[in-house]
Amino acid sequence: MSITQEDMAGKVCLVTGASRGIGKGIAAVLSKAGATVYITGRSVNKEFQDEVSNYYQ
Repeated sequence: MSITQEDMAGKVCLVTGASRGIGKGIAAVLSKAGATVYITGRSVNKEFQDEVSNYYQ
């Protein structure tokens, strides 16, 4: 199944476990599809913060 920008435009999503693994992938796909994505994760470090700020724009 693919998600298009028309499907997710104007939607707000919360993804837990988004610092790695499948949660990270789901957050990326939702973001690229036009959703506003709020993420949580167990670990936060400088590398992760940089990746998030670049990846989820």
